[in-house]
Amino acid sequence: MLPGTSLAKATGRFGNTRAGNSDRVSDPHIPDKDGTIEIPDAPGWRYAGIAQNGDQRSVALLHESGFQTSFQVPDFVSQGQEIGEIARIVAAAWTRQEALKGVGG
Repeated sequence: MLPGTSLAKATGRFGNTRAGNSDRVSDPHIPDKDGTIEIPDAPGWRYAGIAQNGDQRSVALLHESGFQTSFQVPDFVSQGQEIGEIARIVAAAWTRQEALKGVGG
């Protein structure tokens, strides 16, 4: 997690879940019971929250394995498509790193 942020603080944006949600929902725009949202085209990854920190935006990510990470972008990176593209790059890099463990990578 980034300095000055916490997962609890970052999840505030997605904290309102709809009553009756199952553990995971099929609509990627509706938070699940934990308040996370699926990242399209990043299997196993969910947004855990987005928080504003001054002129920066912090994006928390959660992998189905329980691994958590985050990244920070300038405030002007605000479109969902832009944030999603960066989230998929972060997810792919972590997945690649995990795949290389044990094979000398």
